[in-house]
Amino acid sequence: MLCFFTFPAAAQLQLYPLQNKATEALQPTSKPQARTQADPLTLPFFDDFSTVYGKPDPARWQGRGGVYINNTAAVNPPSKGVATFDGLDSTGTPRDFSRATIQSPTDTLTSRPINLAGQEAANVYLSFFWQARGIGELPDPTDSLLLEFKTADTTWNSILTITGQNTAEFKQEIIAVPALYCHASFQFRFRLFSRPAGPYDAWHIDYVYLDRNRNATDRYVRDVATVDQPASLLKNFTAMPLVQLQADPTQLKDSVYTSIYNSHSRGVFTTYNFKVENIYNSQVLINSAFPDPSPINSLNRQLKGVRLNQAALLPAVDSLLLKYTFSFNTGDDNATIPSVNLQQNDTISGTTVLHNYYAYDDGTAEYGLGLRQRQGRVACKFYVNTPDTLTSIRLYFTRMESDLKGQTFVLRIWSKLDTARSSVLYEKSIPIRYSDTLNKFIDFPLLPNVLVSDTFYVGWQQSSDDILAIGLDKNTNASSQLYYNISGLWEQNTEIQGSAMIRPVFARVTTVGLPENEETRNFVLYPNPTAGRLTWNDDGVSLIEVYDILGKKVKSQVFQPSSTQELNLSQLNPGMYILYIHFKKYVIARKVMVQR
Repeated sequence: MLCFFTFPAAAQLQLYPLQNKATEALQPTSKPQARTQADPLTLPFFDDFSTVYGKPDPARWQGRGGVYINNTAAVNPPSKGVATFDGLDSTGTPRDFSRATIQSPTDTLTSRPINLAGQEAANVYLSFFWQARGIGELPDPTDSLLLEFKTADTTWNSILTITGQNTAEFKQEIIAVPALYCHASFQFRFRLFSRPAGPYDAWHIDYVYLDRNRNATDRYVRDVATVDQPASLLKNFTAMPLVQLQADPTQLKDSVYTSIYNSHSRGVFTTYNFKVENIYNSQVLINSAFPDPSPINSLNRQLKGVRLNQAALLPAVDSLLLKYTFSFNTGDDNATIPSVNLQQNDTISGTTVLHNYYAYDDGTAEYGLGLRQRQGRVACKFYVNTPDTLTSIRLYFTRMESDLKGQTFVLRIWSKLDTARSSVLYEKSIPIRYSDTLNKFIDFPLLPNVLVSDTFYVGWQQSSDDILAIGLDKNTNASSQLYYNISGLWEQNTEIQGSAMIRPVFARVTTVGLPENEETRNFVLYPNPTAGRLTWNDDGVSLIEVYDILGKKVKSQVFQPSSTQELNLSQLNPGMYILYIHFKKYVIARKVMVQR
């Protein structure tokens, strides 16, 4: 695919198309049926890609084709889950960086052998839905998606060629299988011809169905399927430290939605159930039924929503992994495809993490975002509702045009975006690292840790003119939180929509006013307030770091068990300070007032 840019000037933030070959651990999966590769499949053949995410189901498809199964890259498919094709291999690496302008075979999705021996060619049909682009990059006019059938002598013949175009809606194709292909080891495959130099030219297929006793007008299936994965339960984030949400519960949404699609030739009545549980301890927080049937017309899409009991979502625990599930009663048990369980797409879930980090993204990158300028800087805005300690930054860098592994960048954290050095809370030159799996973040520890008390910014400065691209999620939109600096002045992003895959991670430290555990409850720091000199009742202290209320470290001192257990703050101006007190196995925090 061609790399395209949606920016007015080369020095501004640049957007690069990207598709994912893998998904995070919380994506739904199911165990494929046990079957040896030697066994040919029998009719019907059906896959709506709703049960196995990541790699195609090996019970139906051969491996190593580079296609990935997801529910984020397409727009309004007929059911949840699609197979996405692009220019990356199965590990997410561009197939050939050097061939940026030449079309060649890239991703392929090949069926397992299917026994069509003895079938009448007149009534065996293959149907599928396809879409070009989705939320990815528009295919070039010279790109193409091919459907091929294999003969008994293993020759692959082209049956259908779809050329590069923009399709707002999924289109359905239904193809007769000629007698030439009705043999015991029939196979079909989809092949993408595009540019192999990167994650370009996105195509998606869905609802692949091969069976006997069909005809050219057999386009309906008695199936109502879930489509859109429910979004985060938070207003501004997809993940948030629980302690920060507890400080401001208004961050919770008051409702959550999904959608369903009816592939039947007539209207269908549906009811549904909505459940929320904390995966960490299996506690069910909400379980509500909506028994009144609601009709959905033929070939129609319908939005379904639930108002949330916000109080029920915040039990007295230290962390939450909320899984929320819509389960529909669609009547699909009376299916029109024998032996296929169409109820498998009647349930859809979303997750929200309330643990120790912030995230704007949903964990999948459809694009890469970056600058092509030495010394260029990018920053993403965050805030805390109560003071907290940053311990690491998680970043997801994507390979674009060339592999920058081993080059360096400067990781920075700012209290505000200006030219003052005092606004820089942290900076360190770090080698660029890529993960071995797409959508897997790299954790960059902060040594020392960084105290933040309200708004802060996380980002980087480039050390070369090569494109250092961060993953950009197009299913969420925190574009107003992005800033860039290419001329000495910070500018807010106004051109690119999406969320940068930057996640600040916080420590679990004990602070004044919060409950303490037994291990730290007896620690006493005195006198407080103090005129300057502090002491304490525990010789296990190894290090004390002192921060002012703006998050700037103003003093640090190492202690030995044999040394004097005293800290002198008399050189500091009067005011409030936060002390991070390090022991061998844990860190605690104390607020101290310096007075004169």
